[in-house]
Amino acid sequence: MDVNGVSQCGVSSNGSSVSSWGEDGEIADGEMHGVLLYYKFVVVPDVPAVVAWFSSLCSSLALLGRIRIAPDGVNVTVGGTMESLFKHMDAVDANPLFANIDFKLSSCKPCADQKVAAECGFTTLSVRAVKELITLGLHPSIEQPSVSNAGRHLSAKQFHTILERAAFSAEYEGNSGEKEYVLLDARNIYETRIGKFRPPPGVAFHDPMLRQYSDLPSWLDANADQLRNKQVLMYCTGGVRCELASAYLRSKGREFEDVYQLSGGIHRYLEAFADGGFFKGKNFVFDHRMAVASSNPEVLGCCLLCKVPFDSYSSRTRCSLCRLLVLVCTDCQACSTTAAGPVTYVCELCEMNGKSSIQKSPVELCKRNIPSPTVVMTEAPIVDMPSPLKEHAQAQKLRVLCLHGFRQNASSFRGRLSALRKKLKHIADMVFIDAPHELPFLYQKHQSLSASQEIVLSSGTADDAGRGGMVEDSEGSLQHATTRKYGWLISSSIEGDLQELVDVCSTAITPSSDSNEDLLVTRQGRTNGNIWMPVLSAFDPLQYESQSQGWSRSWWRIQEAFSNLGPFDGVLGFSQGAAIAAVLCQLRSSSNMDFRFVILCSGFPSPVLQHQQLIETGAVGGIACPSLHIFGREDRQIGVCKSKQLVELFDANMCMIVEHDSGHIIPTKPQYVQQYVQFLSSFL
Repeated sequence: MDVNGVSQCGVSSNGSSVSSWGEDGEIADGEMHGVLLYYKFVVVPDVPAVVAWFSSLCSSLALLGRIRIAPDGVNVTVGGTMESLFKHMDAVDANPLFANIDFKLSSCKPCADQKVAAECGFTTLSVRAVKELITLGLHPSIEQPSVSNAGRHLSAKQFHTILERAAFSAEYEGNSGEKEYVLLDARNIYETRIGKFRPPPGVAFHDPMLRQYSDLPSWLDANADQLRNKQVLMYCTGGVRCELASAYLRSKGREFEDVYQLSGGIHRYLEAFADGGFFKGKNFVFDHRMAVASSNPEVLGCCLLCKVPFDSYSSRTRCSLCRLLVLVCTDCQACSTTAAGPVTYVCELCEMNGKSSIQKSPVELCKRNIPSPTVVMTEAPIVDMPSPLKEHAQAQKLRVLCLHGFRQNASSFRGRLSALRKKLKHIADMVFIDAPHELPFLYQKHQSLSASQEIVLSSGTADDAGRGGMVEDSEGSLQHATTRKYGWLISSSIEGDLQELVDVCSTAITPSSDSNEDLLVTRQGRTNGNIWMPVLSAFDPLQYESQSQGWSRSWWRIQEAFSNLGPFDGVLGFSQGAAIAAVLCQLRSSSNMDFRFVILCSGFPSPVLQHQQLIETGAVGGIACPSLHIFGREDRQIGVCKSKQLVELFDANMCMIVEHDSGHIIPTKPQYVQQYVQFLSSFL
């Protein structure tokens, strides 16, 4: 066969499609490498003879991978040079037993990680005889369905068109009398974590969250009512699992006869729709590539521990209880490997089954990497108190974790809430912690001062603007010490500028002697332990929309607070802290943070993409957490429209809204405090 028989449109000379990934499959000696997948249900009269035939063929071509031969067919995943794979395809195609096979061939780099290759079975050639090509794990008394009763095959374009048509019907035609469509993922949970179809409105979607394929029949049995008299669209990686799964569902009777399967699976769909179409994320594959992505860069997966966007299984990290693959980002892996004692990870399935009690707190794993937060406890002795709070004196007080705004700290936020703390001291104790990201102080030349002086601003932000000014004398030294400022989320520009200034600090650069310089760097870039940065542009009131970095460290910091200082009944967040607190509400079920309510002051929806996706995929009707929203109509830093957008993310039946006439504050007038007490009293 002509090994150069791959045309520009990606079709080999034998008619099988070839996924081309550019130069990634090119190696030093000029040979192209690839992976070949295919299966065929066919009666195999002599299984041992076919095993010997495949073993001889693949060995002669130096192919590695897995081949399974059963009386009902073959399933093949092999890799090697493209020349060898083409020769293999020619030989199989020439065998009358395996005519008209749908070969799926992709070019790729040779595997450089032997650990990954070994786990995927790509360091050896394994050709084995098995009892069944695909095992549903049915009870021995139940006959396995025949693939002759499998669902109708739909091409990638047909599958896509049906989803588009269903969306159009739902929006413009209403109930036309046609059966509803249901989209069903037949893969395991470690596959669906990193990629799955996101159907349009009008198509229900089901991810059974399977530990293994043999669990699917039980799920189909338990959820039959959701599939009965529906048009079921089923898909998997390459199509083989849908053959039996669709046949099993159709065996339930006429109410389940409208079952369709994506021919060639996700593999063929991504070939037809390079941008991913309705499929988002990556397609998990069972070879050394681990996953194949479309041109859409969206990351669907997230780290098991810190929830940052992450979708790489390259570390082959596994659940400590069931050995299921789990996603753990590089930062969390680094934290975990520095902690004393064995590291344990618990997957979501073990968590749901109540097996998470042995999991070591992620905070304990990372204590050496993230400094302990500054903690400020309010002092609230019980004394004789005035009405209307006296009735709460004998009740156990609520404990509230308080998250400050951007460019604040625990101490300054505690001060800002001084009046509020006094008025609520008999009903709530407040605990304040610092965010993990230290921010540079800002300074610029003040036009009204002489050229020998500079005004230094520790603000220029949405939450502490105009506070903490200091004067620099003619020698470039600061007259007074300042307290450090922190943020929960930072922009990529601040992160880069901060690292640059840290580098400046280590080189002891002295201030410029040019008196005409408008912006000066203070001595060594750091004074009294604080980092200073010149103001290069005017204050941007919308800067919070670009602060989307640094969530991983903030997640660790908050979990540390819950672990060491908890438990807490609720969380209070101000401005950026409110954006973070809203996300915590959605993370309660997947973490050890069992708080009961949230108070969001001058808040806004988090700009972090993963947070937005997390909330979008949450409970129908909004975030199911009792919430008190406080915001001002005159807030010039976080517009009232943004705070109302945050309100809309929560369940309206569990929301209480206090809209006041002031600005970027938490008002303490009696009429407002009375509403705060009303909300908090319901949790005593």
